[in-house]
Amino acid sequence: MCSIPGLPTPGSQVTVLITRVNLNPICALVELWGNFDQERQHAYQQMRRGIQIPRQSFCESEGNPGDLCLAHLNVTWHRARIISRHGQLYNVFLIDEGRAHVATNSTLAWGQNDCFLLPPEVEFCVLANVSPLSHENKWTPTASEFLESLCGKTVNGMVQDVLMPDRTVLLYIPIVNKHMCEVGFARKLPSDTFKQLVLSSLNLPKSQVASTEALPPTVSHKQPDAGRELEKFQQYFYPELLTDSIETVEVTEVINPQRIFCKLSIFSQELKKLSEHIHDYYEGRSAFCKATQLASGAPCAARGSDGKWYRSVLQQDIGSDSAVEVLHVDYGKTDFVHVGDIRPLAAKFFRMPVVTYVCSLHGIEDKGLGWTVDEIKYLKSVLLHKTVIAKFEYHNLSEGINCVTLYGDDNVNINKLFGVKERCLLESERPPPRVKEESFATDIHNSVPPLTTPHSPSATETVLNEHLFQVGSTLEVKVSCIESPAKFWCQMAQEGTSLQILMQEMQHRYASSSPQQIDEDICVALHHDNGMWYRARIVENDQSPHVEVRFLDYGQTRRVSLQDLRPLDPVFRRLKTQAFQCFLQNLNTPTSPVPAEWSDAASSEFQKFVDSTADSNVGLKCTVHAVMRDNQGLVVNMVDIETPVQSACKLLVQKGVKAPAPPLSSAPPDTENFSLHNIEVGGKEKVWITSAKSVSHFYGQLERNSGVIDKLTKDLQHFCHQPLQSTNCPQSLETVCLAKYTDNQWYRGQIKATHPTLQVHFVDYGDTVAVGQSDILPCPVEAGSLMSVPVQAVPFGLFGVPEDVSQEVNRWFEKHATDLSFTITAVAKDSGGKLLVELYDGTTHVNEKVREKLKEARPGKEITFVQSPSLSSKLSTTKLSLPESVQMPTSQDVRRTVIMHSTTAMCFASPQRKVGQSTPQQSLLDNTPEMKPMVEHGGQMCSFSKLTDLPSRPLKPGLVTEVYVSHCNSPSSFFIQLTKDEDDIFSLVEKLNGSPSFCDAPPVDLNELQLGDLVNAEYPEDSSWYRAVVRRKPGNGTVHVEFIDFGNEATIPSLKVKQLDKQFIEYPRLSIHCVLGRITNANNKEIWDEDVTMMFKKATTTENAEKKLACTFMKETGSVWEVSLEDQGIVLAHSLVEASRTVRADVSQLSCSGENPIPLLYKKPCISQNQALDVYASSIVGPNYFWCQHANSEELYRISRIVQEFVDSALQDPVPMDTLSPRSPCLALFAEDNQWYRARIIRKTSDLFTVLFVDYGNESEVDLKAIRSVPPLLLESAPQAFLCSLAGVEHPEGAWDNNAVDGFYQLVVDKPLKVTVQNMYNNLESLTPQYQVKVECEEHVINDLMRSYWHCSDSHVHSKTECADELFSSDVTVSNETLNLSGYKCLTQETTPKLNSTEVPMMDISPSTTQCSGDNLAVRTICYDGLAGVSSSGSNVPSESVPKLENLPTRSIKPGWVADVYVSQCNSPSSFFVQLVEDEKYLFSLVERLNSDQSDGVARKNVANPQPGDLVNSEFPDDHSWYRAVILGTNGEDKVNVQYIDFGNEASVSPLKVCRLDAQFLEHPRFSIHCSLSGLADTKDKGLEQEISCQVKKVANADSARKLECKFIKETGSTWEVCLDKNIVLADSLYLGCSAGESTHLDQQSPSSGSLPSQMERSHREHTTLLQFWKPDMFLGQTLDVYASSIVGPGYFWCQYANSEELAEISKVCQLIGNSEQKDTVLMTTLSSGSLCLALFAEDEQWYRAQIVSKTDVISVVFVDYGNESETDLKSLKSVPLQLLEFPPQAFLCSLAEFENSEGSWDDNALDGFYELLADKPLKVTVQKMDNNNKLPVPQYQVKVECEKLIVNDFMKNCWRSSPTESQPEEAANHCSWQLAESDD
Repeated sequence: MCSIPGLPTPGSQVTVLITRVNLNPICALVELWGNFDQERQHAYQQMRRGIQIPRQSFCESEGNPGDLCLAHLNVTWHRARIISRHGQLYNVFLIDEGRAHVATNSTLAWGQNDCFLLPPEVEFCVLANVSPLSHENKWTPTASEFLESLCGKTVNGMVQDVLMPDRTVLLYIPIVNKHMCEVGFARKLPSDTFKQLVLSSLNLPKSQVASTEALPPTVSHKQPDAGRELEKFQQYFYPELLTDSIETVEVTEVINPQRIFCKLSIFSQELKKLSEHIHDYYEGRSAFCKATQLASGAPCAARGSDGKWYRSVLQQDIGSDSAVEVLHVDYGKTDFVHVGDIRPLAAKFFRMPVVTYVCSLHGIEDKGLGWTVDEIKYLKSVLLHKTVIAKFEYHNLSEGINCVTLYGDDNVNINKLFGVKERCLLESERPPPRVKEESFATDIHNSVPPLTTPHSPSATETVLNEHLFQVGSTLEVKVSCIESPAKFWCQMAQEGTSLQILMQEMQHRYASSSPQQIDEDICVALHHDNGMWYRARIVENDQSPHVEVRFLDYGQTRRVSLQDLRPLDPVFRRLKTQAFQCFLQNLNTPTSPVPAEWSDAASSEFQKFVDSTADSNVGLKCTVHAVMRDNQGLVVNMVDIETPVQSACKLLVQKGVKAPAPPLSSAPPDTENFSLHNIEVGGKEKVWITSAKSVSHFYGQLERNSGVIDKLTKDLQHFCHQPLQSTNCPQSLETVCLAKYTDNQWYRGQIKATHPTLQVHFVDYGDTVAVGQSDILPCPVEAGSLMSVPVQAVPFGLFGVPEDVSQEVNRWFEKHATDLSFTITAVAKDSGGKLLVELYDGTTHVNEKVREKLKEARPGKEITFVQSPSLSSKLSTTKLSLPESVQMPTSQDVRRTVIMHSTTAMCFASPQRKVGQSTPQQSLLDNTPEMKPMVEHGGQMCSFSKLTDLPSRPLKPGLVTEVYVSHCNSPSSFFIQLTKDEDDIFSLVEKLNGSPSFCDAPPVDLNELQLGDLVNAEYPEDSSWYRAVVRRKPGNGTVHVEFIDFGNEATIPSLKVKQLDKQFIEYPRLSIHCVLGRITNANNKEIWDEDVTMMFKKATTTENAEKKLACTFMKETGSVWEVSLEDQGIVLAHSLVEASRTVRADVSQLSCSGENPIPLLYKKPCISQNQALDVYASSIVGPNYFWCQHANSEELYRISRIVQEFVDSALQDPVPMDTLSPRSPCLALFAEDNQWYRARIIRKTSDLFTVLFVDYGNESEVDLKAIRSVPPLLLESAPQAFLCSLAGVEHPEGAWDNNAVDGFYQLVVDKPLKVTVQNMYNNLESLTPQYQVKVECEEHVINDLMRSYWHCSDSHVHSKTECADELFSSDVTVSNETLNLSGYKCLTQETTPKLNSTEVPMMDISPSTTQCSGDNLAVRTICYDGLAGVSSSGSNVPSESVPKLENLPTRSIKPGWVADVYVSQCNSPSSFFVQLVEDEKYLFSLVERLNSDQSDGVARKNVANPQPGDLVNSEFPDDHSWYRAVILGTNGEDKVNVQYIDFGNEASVSPLKVCRLDAQFLEHPRFSIHCSLSGLADTKDKGLEQEISCQVKKVANADSARKLECKFIKETGSTWEVCLDKNIVLADSLYLGCSAGESTHLDQQSPSSGSLPSQMERSHREHTTLLQFWKPDMFLGQTLDVYASSIVGPGYFWCQYANSEELAEISKVCQLIGNSEQKDTVLMTTLSSGSLCLALFAEDEQWYRAQIVSKTDVISVVFVDYGNESETDLKSLKSVPLQLLEFPPQAFLCSLAEFENSEGSWDDNALDGFYELLADKPLKVTVQKMDNNNKLPVPQYQVKVECEKLIVNDFMKNCWRSSPTESQPEEAANHCSWQLAESDD
């Protein structure tokens, strides 16, 4: 070995484990990081374990470049070397990982001296002697994929050389090099040449290449992924960017997130001019001095691959190579250019500085794994060539890179957007984790500290985020602390769970913590009365041993000892402070934002009011009227607290304890005083609309307040023009200020954004605009009287109008509403404080006008109040909150997103009114039929339905299906929902909340309600409506209901209970009441321990409340089903039995500070089917029983460290014997190494326990003294080892021979393995799941190698396929529940997936599953509801089991619907098939799955006896791909005739190519639609029908990807009558306009009989579309070869295409039709300007295509293929045949470009000269502009004309008079004539 530690000797043979691969984008080197000394792995493990206890943390000033230290990354310490330091930021090199990392001093520490003795664990290598074969010198995608696959593999190679001081190993790997050269990835380079290439890439001169034996060790590795950085040469000037500067930049190149080039946009024009100058300077100067002596890094000018010249930097020396790499410095792009295209850069081009900077996204890291292609591709889609806002955080000097934060549209933080999506944020940048949906074991509210006398808080900066509410918003709250009505605290009701979880985690964290120094006011404080820790703020510190603190999440104050304070961990800062301070609005002065001085009686009454609501379980609502900050900068809210029937403010007035009015001068100036100005629901007001953002959000001022507004405006101008003590306004969000508007007047404002621009909301007008720094002023104390005036802009929204309307409608509303006066009628108020109104302009109802606009914008479509899917990026944050966080999958399909959002958007808030008063809204809307209550035929109100009126569910014992647990009381009472009912539930909820007739129906009469009545009830948590049944009537105007589709209950006011419409009685109850079976004998109790119930709830839910469980229905008793639940094969009943025993143990030692114990189970490992994992075999018993341990051992080290620290702390005594049972987790002592490990009890005897060490897999017998209880922290980490067996070998099918164990052991022991999970089942012996896996080791599949040890038994050998055959061929009774719900009415089409609407579901491609349970077989098919059909396999299934066409979902197409389509198959105009364009991606997905080898998991099965109508999977002969098809019949040639249902074409195929169609493919509707062309029913002329057929077929065949617009007229049977795009086919009886994209030959025996007279005479015509020729395919900039066919002058001449083949064919057809004897006289009345025809040209008696120019006594026509005009009579005209419409006109009208008639005129000689130049000469014309000709209905093209190398436009300038006069000067005419004569010569 080499004398340098860790480095191998050059020439030595080595075995290397490749840990990382990087393809250098600059020099195409393959960079590897490898472990050369795997035998010392144990030493490195010990070292890693030792450094987890650092010697000392860094102080602020410690650490210099070159120092060795420890860096904390991903909860683990790593050895590191400091590279550079910038303030608090350090660039460090991770020694054992070979990569750089940015750290802070808080994440660095000094290590023990001996921890740096070992050399680096991995060394930097370069794959030797290979270079890319491509001429771009870059690796191809295939080569890149191969090279990146080397990561994790162990290879044998030779050390070719070691380059110092970089410690770069040139590693030659023969097997890799040979493969790459054989397949054409790379070329082989001589070793000396390759070494020089590496040296040049490292920028090392040869003199520095020394022997490796004389140099000391170093770890100064280069940054692997950054490549060679852009150096800043002296010749180029780079302006320095200041830290925290903000610039608008354009991203010109994206290499990876840590190397992005950003160009300052402010210099875009200068750079553009510079680029043009450089290009003009160097282009065409072939003899210019070439750059032959330039070296790498030198500036130059280079011609890029696009032909343009750029300022560049050489990336390699100019040598013998013909091409070198350069970097274009102004764009950040690398390019390979020819040496001859490089020039020295002229001095004048250095003057412009380089303003394109190489940047790195701040807060993003690659975690040492590099960047994937998908990550970079996504980042490019977000950034490349986009203009964004960049904040330059700091400059990394060592790497020459600027760290930036980029902001996109709407100030979206692109760094976080990318980091969250790709999970690559730094620890400090990561968003808070999602809180788990679990209950806190104790009622925190009951254990909060008692009230104490408040003290003035000390001035401190707000560290935790506080709630900032929109003024006017309404919140559901709990009052947590009351000092008086002028000072109390509220909590958000819906965030209670988050607070409970926070409290639980804090108790774990601080239970055993020791006192520490407190450096800030925010801390954690211990409450001695209950022993719990709370987040707190120090509000008074009198330098005594005790301080006054306020508990931030509750509001109470407490005096605590300094010994009971702890610093607040950053992880607990993420949740906002849960208690926000409030004071009641003073009704004496409702506009004054100043707390009143309330009496003790008022405080007592307010306390009673709050307590009474808590006792009666009535929710409180808090309306925010003003938001301000106190003198300490803390947020204070002026509010009113309300119940559904009472207001606290009004109650205190009624009790006579109202507060006195405060002095006006005491009003704080920084206050926004919101007010609705006493606008009552139903009241009318005159308003002036000041700002209109949309129909759902606009602002207005009340006309009655005009005097107040005028005075306020005048006072503000006077105040702002006075000298102020301070003009520096604090620029924080929501700060109230004075701001200058665009009219230079001052107004009240509020800051809404601070970067990239300062945005101010003008509160009295509603506008939000960007202002300058000098245009805002603070609100001083003396401005209190001005700020106390209520906000004058009231927010409005149009009632009954959807929020999501088109921009056109919003712009129309803004234009016609802003700055105008209207009358409003207030209908309702939403939760955000906005009034929903009916708007009137005189007698014009604006709401109705907007609805009409919506209908105009969507003709033929029914307007529904559903948000558009295009807003999915915004909808993703809006979740439908079902009752009690319903356990519903958070599916990502678009349809469900729309449903969830529309549910919240459509349910308008009910109007607020006093009890006993009539609702003005009802009288306003009485004329709307759907607003009336349901009425029976007899006119009486319908009676309430009962639960028994709902359809019953046909559930049968033995049924196995997948379910969610939607609500859980205990294992003896919980509710489930079938997963296949998911769409029904969403559809039902959408309908209940989607129609105003349901949302705004009148409340029911409480006296009429009876127990058991079905009603429509509002759930208080989300204010949405659901079906419910009345359970109790507690009184006090409330009703206790159960939500029948979910199972949870609530007590709600009777105002929130309404009549349930009859249509909702058609659905069965969608939740099923259950009890957990198989546990009665074990427990025999109905009351469960709270811990067991909590464990059951955790087992049935996840963080996202979407866990699917397998449910077996066992027995029904009354309305309750006894069921068995399984989670991935684990029966939950078994877990509960063990848990019920475990909780009897004394676990007080495991709980902290009195909290309830956590259920003693380890977290489940996150392992799923088909997941691939890198592992080692940690315990090997045999091929069917071995344990695998994750290769990434960082988590294992962390667990081991915690275990040892916990045991060493001596806090735990031995556990009592009777508390231990099988499955109990524990800590156990392993006798062989005397170390403690996590374990689980397997079984116990009298005095010994058999334990399983869960992180390794081995077992051991221990006594009670060697067992300790496990701390709760260790339960949160999943076991690090999992039980496995080899997949593909089953015990019933055979057995292993005697040598199998030894052979298997030798194959896998101590080797890195990759396992792929293929199945999972429960191992009863170890009480743990066991995974069947495929094992790969060193490119070998162990499963295949072990087959030689496997012997099949002869008695019973069946494959999986045969097992499936037996299942389906056996006489299995499939229940209705398996197929669908047949016991109640089928759902309407609205619940079927609509593939033709905007609500397109993301197709569920999960295959159907088949499950055998004992002797009972049940087929479990997961499919869309409403689909009939059974998943079938095997060859003996009877034909009636084969699915039919009618089993597919039907489409919901309505007459008049218009969509884009493709024509997929055309038989005739009356029979063709179309596919919807929007179905394209689903159709591709379907075909891909049908042709996938894994499409059904088994081999395709043939249909034994195919019958007509059977739905099958059939191979198409032309492309040998498989498609869905329907059997049409059989023929005598032993063939089966099929039609491919998704395309419409047919074929005859062999019966061997007809296979069963799996049930998973029945979830899609038929993708082709059978159509006929509208209007063909009246066609009597067969010749004309043939013509149309020809056109339709050519449209279909010419371009199959052509999109056509299709209008669906009516449906007859299974065929739709349609109209296609007017530019393709328009069928209107016989009046047709056709065109096609290809030419067609006319059948001489059957000329077209379709004539214009017969078409025009029809009186019942619906369309009047003129016949049109196919439009010429011309575009700007196009150059054409032509002849001038008709010349009038330079401003009017016709050009004809030089290629005359098409013209000859047209002429042939024209003569054939024109000279035919068929009578085809055109009627004069049918002709008009623009009509097409055939016309006889009198001079040569030939027929030509023509177009009518004018019609008087004679008819003027223009011959469209030539351009000349002629006058003719009616007899010389014939109708143009359809065939001739295919061809575009062969001539087009032109004029010379650059000559405008308005700017001059041609002289007298211009025409003759122009004619002589063009006549009978080949020309080239270039189209430069297109105009419409006033005389003819054809376009006119302005062209540049070239003739015989002469630019005609330039030549004719001599004949142009720019300033026309009455007489042309003679010398000008002579000059023009001389020029023309000279040209003739």
